[in-house]
Amino acid sequence: MENTFGPQRERPEWALNPENLDKDLGKVPLFMRDLPENIESEENVQLQAIQSLVYEGPPEEIAENFKEQGNDCFKSKRYADATKYYTQGLDQEFENDKLKEALYLNRAAANLEQQNYRKVINDCSAALKINNKNVKALYRAARALFALEKMTEAIDCCQKGLEIDSGNKNVSNLLGLILKKQEEIERQNEIRRNRFKKQFEEKQSIDEAIKSRGIKLVSTDIKKSDKSSTHYYIGEHKRLRAEWENKSGNLPRINSESGNLEWPVFFFYPEFKESDFVEHFDEKNTLYDLLETILEQPPPFDNMENPRYTVDNINTYFTYLPPGSIPNNDSELLVKVNINTQLEKILTNPKYTVSDGIPNFIVLPKSGEFTEEFLDMYRKRRQSN
Repeated sequence: MENTFGPQRERPEWALNPENLDKDLGKVPLFMRDLPENIESEENVQLQAIQSLVYEGPPEEIAENFKEQGNDCFKSKRYADATKYYTQGLDQEFENDKLKEALYLNRAAANLEQQNYRKVINDCSAALKINNKNVKALYRAARALFALEKMTEAIDCCQKGLEIDSGNKNVSNLLGLILKKQEEIERQNEIRRNRFKKQFEEKQSIDEAIKSRGIKLVSTDIKKSDKSSTHYYIGEHKRLRAEWENKSGNLPRINSESGNLEWPVFFFYPEFKESDFVEHFDEKNTLYDLLETILEQPPPFDNMENPRYTVDNINTYFTYLPPGSIPNNDSELLVKVNINTQLEKILTNPKYTVSDGIPNFIVLPKSGEFTEEFLDMYRKRRQSN
């Protein structure tokens, strides 16, 4: 607003604020879009009179008035208000089926704009019970069903609509969109089915590869009493959970080129309570092959100037549980592994058991105070057994 100078005229209390004209008009009964909640108060005598006029006359006439008010709101894109008026019209008790059909159909249109798709379907269904040849009801129901990706039902509505009115372009165009979308969905479903099938077959191949090598497995994740932990689905394929499958997602796999099994492997350094993890260790490689790469540079926990953890200055071990022993850490014994042995040969050792699909090995320097104490602990354990 431009600045004005000089003495200003005093505005009366009843004057509307030109800067907020729409809001102030909304307080005037004649221009109100919605009735206030406290219409029973003495201050709202005019509103009570207006409301009583709304409900004057036969029920059918009242319903017709609500329909017209709903139509005005719809044209103004006030779809929520339109829905309320159509509902108020339907709340009246009258016999005119044609008017009821129009109210259901119009409320469906308002709900369609608000994306209340299930309400659209309900109102279209109610209109079709009155007139099963209402093409608009079939069209709007089809749009709602399409939005909910209920393609078969949407196609059925369109086809019924075209049986009644074969030249209806809106229905025909919608049917074309639905059929195109259905083809795309089916194409995506086919891609998904093929992917699930491939995943299922890959896991079966790993099952067979492990079994053919005679590798022993144990799982800490699978509880035989819990069916949800023993079975699961890959798409539509039901699968018995294998003992090499774990919750971490680090799983053995088959190399597509060589056909070799590749395992996720842990190397533990108990002296420093540290570890290294290798995601894919080819079964035809030796421990030396891998540790030579891992220890090419001294690990952070080692002595940088005089490293002890070098591939030529370490020994590798695994633990195993003797038959008949109670499963706990105090029962495990230590087995030394020749570092030049292939992983496959180690895993097929009768004493080796792969836990949760991840082989693990202990790495120690060939000499040193910690090494001696560590090995002595296992020597005493072996003697006590």
